[in-house]
Amino acid sequence: AFGLILMGIVLSLSRGGLLAALGGTLVMLGWRPVRRAALVVAVSIVLLAALSAAPLPGSQYVDLVTSRIEAVQYTGAATGDFRRELWATTPAIIGDHLVLGIGAGSYPAVSQTYGLIDPNQGDAIEHAHSVFLTVAVETGLLGIVALLLLAVRLPVLLTEACRRTAGRDRGLAFAVAGGLTAFGVQGLVDHTLWSNTIAALVA
Repeated sequence: AFGLILMGIVLSLSRGGLLAALGGTLVMLGWRPVRRAALVVAVSIVLLAALSAAPLPGSQYVDLVTSRIEAVQYTGAATGDFRRELWATTPAIIGDHLVLGIGAGSYPAVSQTYGLIDPNQGDAIEHAHSVFLTVAVETGLLGIVALLLLAVRLPVLLTEACRRTAGRDRGLAFAVAGGLTAFGVQGLVDHTLWSNTIAALVA
């Protein structure tokens, strides 16, 4: 299942997804069975690269994936990647609506007044390409306080769960910790909660 999931993420060329998978995997490596499996996978990749006529590290596809990861914050007009502009402008919107925010789901209605237009389609921007910025701008201080409480309390709870459990329960604890870590990492560069399915899964 892990192999199929990883293959899907790699083939999607989603930079946020690749970073999220890396973050979640690093957390999962804290669980011994995952470390053993990771060793087997790593040895298999090395052997495959050594025996292949076209070594994996130099393949065109790996170069493409690498360039996509490096371009998370790139803002060239040719790529239509305007995240840096969104991240620079959204704090100003937050400051102008700090107490109550602009309202849940209202980012498209407000973004245009701040000059944020999708350069590819000319439409209003639907979100700030960041869970944290979007929640803060739409819900104001209430959302900001909730995010801060989660950022402080959740890591403590997850760490305790991973340390104090054993067997299958420890596996579940690490899986939840890895999943939420992946969500948090991807939330830095995209607003995955825009999908009701993802929001329900996270909840």
